[in-house]
Amino acid sequence: MRASKRIWTPIVLSSLWAAILVALMILRPRPYSGLFWTLLGLAFVTGGGSILLSRAQNRHAQRKYTDWHIRLKSLVDCGEIEDDGHLHEDFDDDEWNQIFSELAKMPKGARSLRRAIEVVDPEYLKVQKS
Repeated sequence: MRASKRIWTPIVLSSLWAAILVALMILRPRPYSGLFWTLLGLAFVTGGGSILLSRAQNRHAQRKYTDWHIRLKSLVDCGEIEDDGHLHEDFDDDEWNQIFSELAKMPKGARSLRRAIEVVDPEYLKVQKS
């Protein structure tokens, strides 16, 4: 449920911000009136909130990728699979934990990412070849 909140919150904030700007254009409140300041304040708050939320989500995603990459490099000995920068997106967190568990079971020096992925998702490598 937390992931769905992360997806919808920026959309809701951006939609609210756009609706407030449309209301400003349609209602055309008198400058310096209460309605003018209310709508302008709401536009700044929702727009600023949207920007701050977006930056926080980007930092979180970058941190998560960096942690994943460090963990992968510490476990993989044989790099037979090319990472084009999107390998981490191909599996969800549970699948990556299973892959990391499989890698940890293998003897050091013979840890193969390809074999670990084959255990977790045998179809993945077949799809990648075609």
